[in-house]
Amino acid sequence: MHAILTNRTTKVVGFLGTVALTGGLVASAVAGTGAYFSDTKADNHITGAMGSIQVEGHDGSGANNLDSVFTDMLPGDTSSATLRYSNTGHNSEDVWIVFHQADLGTHDGKTGINALGRFGEVHVSANGSEVFGSQNLNDNATTCPPVGTDCKPLPAQIKLAGNLEPGHTGDFTFSFKPSAQFKKVQLQQMLNLGYDLVATQVGVQPGA
Repeated sequence: MHAILTNRTTKVVGFLGTVALTGGLVASAVAGTGAYFSDTKADNHITGAMGSIQVEGHDGSGANNLDSVFTDMLPGDTSSATLRYSNTGHNSEDVWIVFHQADLGTHDGKTGINALGRFGEVHVSANGSEVFGSQNLNDNATTCPPVGTDCKPLPAQIKLAGNLEPGHTGDFTFSFKPSAQFKKVQLQQMLNLGYDLVATQVGVQPGA
């Protein structure tokens, strides 16, 4: 009986040894040849084209369809003009109205529209909501500091729209009222305000 068990044990050990040896040969063969799985998608490209920021005016006169002329103004009466603009570029954009500094004034209350003080009133609306309003256009920081008073000169730039998508349209309204103090002033030019309609990348201010 002992001889039979010994004989069987010898056969099992011999079989296990053969399996271990065979596995070792396979592992050795894989490690030796460097045969790893792989897959390749060849000849790919990364390309890029620049976008565009463009704005176009509507409803006004002049070369850009953005001029407005207030005729026959009267003291105490408001004159208004509403103009549209559209994003004709490829990217979303912010839209601004940027007034010419020479027409705004020299920050001393002596020149430009910001020398009118209480003699002029201005309101600017964008897409139906007022974004600026003042009944005291005084930019003299010495005699009328803007902090703590009602002095509110027309600023150099006002944002009209943010993140306007391509193909979309907005509008703005500019309103001006000469005060009753001008009741003896006839046939004189009261308003001469140049401006640029500026489109920028979203989050970027004009001139940046």
